[in-house]
Amino acid sequence: MKQQWTDLYFIGINLQWEPWNWGRRKHEVNQISYTINQLNTEQEKQIQTIRNEVKQAYKNLQSDLDQILLTRRLLKQENDRYKIIQNQYIQGLATTIELNDAEIALTSADLQLRQAQIKWLQDQAFLAYVTGKIDTQYQP
Repeated sequence: MKQQWTDLYFIGINLQWEPWNWGRRKHEVNQISYTINQLNTEQEKQIQTIRNEVKQAYKNLQSDLDQILLTRRLLKQENDRYKIIQNQYIQGLATTIELNDAEIALTSADLQLRQAQIKWLQDQAFLAYVTGKIDTQYQP
C-alpha cells in the first residue's frame, strides 16, 4: 500500500510540475529555434564565401593562363630578336650595346614567363585550398 501511495504522490508531483514548466519550455524552444536559424544563416554565409573564393580563384587562373601565353610569345620574339642581333654583331653590323640590350630583353622576358608560371601555380594551389582538394603527396 505504501508503494502505491508513493507512486501516486510522484504522479501528482509530475502533473503539478508540468504546468509550471510550460513557460520555460516555450522559452527554451524559442531560444533553440533562434540558435538554429543563426547557425543556418552562418552556414549560408560560409557557403557563399567559399563560392566567391572559388570563382575568384578560377578567374585568376584564366588570367594567369592568358599572361603565360602572352609572355611565351614575348619570349619567342625576344629570342628571335637576340639571334638576329647576335648574327649582326658577328658580321659587325651591331654594337656590343645592342647585343647587351637584346640579351637583357630576352632575360627579362624569360623572367616574366617564370613569374607568370609561379603565379599560376600559386592560384592553382589556392583553388585546391578553397575546394578542399589539396594534394598532400605532391613533391616538387
